[in-house]
Amino acid sequence: MHLSVGGYISEIPLPAAFLLYREQEGDGAIWRVTYWVDCDENNQTFYAEEGRLYLRADNQPVTQLSYGEDG
Repeated sequence: MHLSVGGYISEIPLPAAFLLYREQEGDGAIWRVTYWVDCDENNQTFYAEEGRLYLRADNQPVTQLSYGEDG
């Protein structure tokens, strides 16, 4: 899923990681959403690099989002 973070977004709620998760018994269907993120360069809280979202304050990745290689 492509996620665009606007200039005024200042938090990513925890449920964001589970938006389109589906598990079905029997057929074993599991859908897992992974994100590619871009961020408005004027956002004072976040920035994006190579599809991942980071906090400007300490350069730590936003861990509420799954980026695909997370397992």
